[in-house]
Amino acid sequence: MSQKATLISKDELNTSFLMEVFRQAFMDPHLDADGDFYITIDRISIYAQIDNGNGTLRIYSAFGVQPQTSRQQVIELSNRINDGLIFIRACCPSTGQMRLLLDHYIDTNAGVTALEVVDEFRRFRTVITSIPPLDSAGICG
Repeated sequence: MSQKATLISKDELNTSFLMEVFRQAFMDPHLDADGDFYITIDRISIYAQIDNGNGTLRIYSAFGVQPQTSRQQVIELSNRINDGLIFIRACCPSTGQMRLLLDHYIDTNAGVTALEVVDEFRRFRTVITSIPPLDSAGICG
């Protein structure tokens, strides 16, 4: 599979495609114990979730928070991130372990290229590195 501008349809987009795309980009893709795709760039694990029905590829990362952190503090950090940065969404999920969740969706309805996918992952990582100055309370773990 070449990283040329060959368009892959939303119905052809799958985990095997992602694995091959990142291998060809000389990156080291993985599947976690649940079979979820992820790649680690600069010690940041970035996951992918494919939803062919909606035609989206969700890119996301989750970060733990300090034990003494309140839910309100995570929500306030999420608001600062959402106000100060573009391209990503930040939230504190209402279920499960308290954490800061960052995500971005790629519309795959018109198809997507391998280069586009790799570039979006890299851009996502770049935006995440802009978060520390917004974490004025030092709540991310």
